[in-house]
Amino acid sequence: MSASTWRIGKIALFLLGTAVGIGGWELASGLLHRGGETAPEASGETAAAPTTPVEVTLNEEKRLAAGIESIKVAPSSVRTRMEFPGVITLDPDRVVEVRPRVTGIVRGVDARLGQVVKAGDRLVMLESADVGSARLDVRMRRFAMQVARGDMEWKEKVAGNVESLMNELIKRPDEKEVEVKFADKPLGADRALLLSNYAKYEMAIHEEAKQQDLFDKRLIGEHLLRQAKHDREAAQALFESAMEQTRFDVVHELRVAQEDLQKAEVNLIDSIQRLRLLGVPDDDPATHLDLQTTQPITADWTKFISMEDVAAYPIYAPFDGTITHRSVVPSQRVENSTALFTLADLNIVRTEARISEKDFATLGVVKIGDTVELSVPFAAVENLAAKVIYVGAQLDEHTRTVPIVAEAKNPEGRLRPGQFCRVGVRSAERQGVLAVPASALVEVQGKPGVFLTGDSAGKYRFRQVVIERQPNSPDEMAVVTEGLKAGDQVVSKGAFVLKSELILASEPEEE
Repeated sequence: MSASTWRIGKIALFLLGTAVGIGGWELASGLLHRGGETAPEASGETAAAPTTPVEVTLNEEKRLAAGIESIKVAPSSVRTRMEFPGVITLDPDRVVEVRPRVTGIVRGVDARLGQVVKAGDRLVMLESADVGSARLDVRMRRFAMQVARGDMEWKEKVAGNVESLMNELIKRPDEKEVEVKFADKPLGADRALLLSNYAKYEMAIHEEAKQQDLFDKRLIGEHLLRQAKHDREAAQALFESAMEQTRFDVVHELRVAQEDLQKAEVNLIDSIQRLRLLGVPDDDPATHLDLQTTQPITADWTKFISMEDVAAYPIYAPFDGTITHRSVVPSQRVENSTALFTLADLNIVRTEARISEKDFATLGVVKIGDTVELSVPFAAVENLAAKVIYVGAQLDEHTRTVPIVAEAKNPEGRLRPGQFCRVGVRSAERQGVLAVPASALVEVQGKPGVFLTGDSAGKYRFRQVVIERQPNSPDEMAVVTEGLKAGDQVVSKGAFVLKSELILASEPEEE
């Protein structure tokens, strides 16, 4: 290879490195090193290893082409960014295996694999004998409650009317007027008891009054008067006894009817609760609980209930999500342990990163609510904001790491469970440290360093530095622990061009 050809190759590599930019520093550097290794030997003798100079000079044309810029190093506030591997996972609170609570036969399947469903959408329809028995029990209990309520309401009316009748009879009205007034009011069996005893009592009063009148006229003896008086007293006692017995009976019967209604209501509540325990939703008519209903039972009620599908057992989606697994087909028999579907909410995903003890100490305080950044190259996701929801309380004794869990929104579904990702965590803000942009760092002979501006235009000096850690991106700041001081003027853009010139200057001239 001729010397001119060798020079042209190096210039081509220089232009390639300038066009690629910061992302191609190491690649171009490696090519140059490999090129140096294949340089021809002079007269078959081993060439001496050249000494890399520390200064480089660029003319004005090259400086303008390279776009060199510099900054003054000064103590500043810095937040470094560290990246850790992680895996995208589902939110365990938003993923569920949908199972029936009873044994049944699959009538039809509404949801397909991969389908996005809303909360309340029907997924599958089963036919269950257990649900059918529970529905029939609810129906029977509901009918019993309606009968008990009707009986109690009847007893309430009777008790009220009897009380009104007794209050009226105490005033000693005319018997005919009483019969007319209460003719259309339900009194039950107490009507005959009260009115007959009242009639006898009134008759005895009239008889006593008649005998008293005859006795006063000395038309009869005292014996007949006394007999009439005793008859009136006996009739009065019977009437008052009938009043007391009637009052007790109606109150007792009303109390019994009320207790029967309460028992019927409790039985209905229990049967509805058992139906709900089987998974029948609250919007199912069979689970409606209206204890105050007064709807009468119609004559065609049995015709209506004979058409009811009591064994139907629909299963609905508990929340919005995607069907990620399906294992059910029509006519299949399923048990209460059979997983029919897996439903997952993919709008929110989680990732877990494990941070080493050393890195965790470098980051400072990482707390719940902090923001981290997720990057998934294969999903074209970069620096997606995620919120820390958990920080490990202790170190894993085997891996010596601290787990952190972050949660991110995934409305477009680009993040998929199982994908590998990078979790970027920024450290707590540090005050008064010397830092340079990552674009200012170059590596010469395996050592990191920066270029300082010289005393005159176009002169630059390479200086090795010690950095705390290698930056992850060109726009990140690198903390310098040795090699720089406040006030140094460091090249922030175009450092790679200076490195290339430095390497070119270190190559021996060839004839």
